[in-house]
Amino acid sequence: MIIVLATIAAPRTQLAPTAPKMKTFMIPVDKIREVIGPGGKMITAIIEKADDVKIDIEDDGQVTIYHKDYSAIEKAYELIKAIAMPVEIGTEMTGSVVKIEKFGAFVNLK
Repeated sequence: MIIVLATIAAPRTQLAPTAPKMKTFMIPVDKIREVIGPGGKMITAIIEKADDVKIDIEDDGQVTIYHKDYSAIEKAYELIKAIAMPVEIGTEMTGSVVKIEKFGAFVNLK
């Protein structure tokens, strides 16, 4: 213990800028297909928009995002969350109306 304290007095509050970072969270299993998209198009677009993050999706809905920059991880997380997380009643969202039908409206959420 004394050797450790002589080397570093306290743990660092932040990781080094070059250290790999990750975020793990769960999505509903029935939304995995939507996140991946046909032929992997959706997941590829997310990876490109979020500065080439690495994304692993397990069969149980566990998603892990890896990158050296935490802001890229957060961007990918927000994009996946927008696709996979259910919208709760009362939640305010921003979007544009694409089409109006007799039974309701189609809105692209931002």
